[in-house]
Amino acid sequence: MNNEQQSEQQKAIRRFFIGSFFIALLCAAVVDLFLASMDHGSDDVVWVFFYTFFIVFIPSAITTFVFYITQEKASSYYSRYLLLAFLMPPFLIPILTTLFDLIYLNSWHDAIDTLVEYYLTHGILACILGVAQLVLAQACFIKIWDTQ
Repeated sequence: MNNEQQSEQQKAIRRFFIGSFFIALLCAAVVDLFLASMDHGSDDVVWVFFYTFFIVFIPSAITTFVFYITQEKASSYYSRYLLLAFLMPPFLIPILTTLFDLIYLNSWHDAIDTLVEYYLTHGILACILGVAQLVLAQACFIKIWDTQ
């Protein structure tokens, strides 16, 4: 791989990371505004913003890390990249939400029930986020994959 292709891949990875950051920020802001409109005086709304941001951003950061590690083989991993970008949020968001809630609430006796509940309740929203991340990956990496 020549220097120009490597530079283009690094730019695409940076664009994906920045785009993922703003998607996570948008999700956190929407959840925060929704909760603030329902409960006008709670201090928990600020914590929910950070909680939502990190839960949405961690799968995107892991996806970006995988893109960065495997950038040498990007042309042969095209469909795997898109699959990873789509599946990472629906897989990780319910697990992370369960872990954060179990640590915060300290109720480990119903961990499996909580995990199943979060897969059922957060599944659709996580799939929507997965589609957004899939579109972002396609938009960022299309130039690289078309030239190889």
